[in-house]
Amino acid sequence: MMKSFKLLFVSLIATATLQAQKTLGNVEIRDLNNKPVMSGTIHEKGKPLLLVFWATWCSHTKDGLTSINDDYLEDWRDEFELQTIAVSVDDSRNLHKVKPFSDGQGWEFEIYTDVNADFKRVMNVNNAPFFMLLNGSGEVVWQQNSYMPGDEETIYEELVNLNL
Repeated sequence: MMKSFKLLFVSLIATATLQAQKTLGNVEIRDLNNKPVMSGTIHEKGKPLLLVFWATWCSHTKDGLTSINDDYLEDWRDEFELQTIAVSVDDSRNLHKVKPFSDGQGWEFEIYTDVNADFKRVMNVNNAPFFMLLNGSGEVVWQQNSYMPGDEETIYEELVNLNL
């Protein structure tokens, strides 16, 4: 009986975690002008969304976002109408670095900040970089907590799968 209860409890926790990640949460984040935006409004319905949680102190983030921006973004926008959003998880001590850092990279993404980590928590994100792909209905269909050169191919394959 106890074994069944433990299994049910673990199953309920896993289900709750998946539900928390299934769609965008609706908490306050900020644009780079410090204007509040509700996270549930950032996705353009009907378009796939690549959502990346990043930080100025994370070199893997810089590598991944720069590679996507420089080598893939234009083609993915043309082929899939991809919307790309990067959400900084830098805390209040590093917030002043986010805009100059992202401007210096020349990234062509919409960029937001999540200083209080509310969006990060709602989306069940552990560490930066964290990549998520949402379909046109706003459902999370793929996620990955890391970046390695070549991961762009996996993202591309997931985008192709959305359009089958």
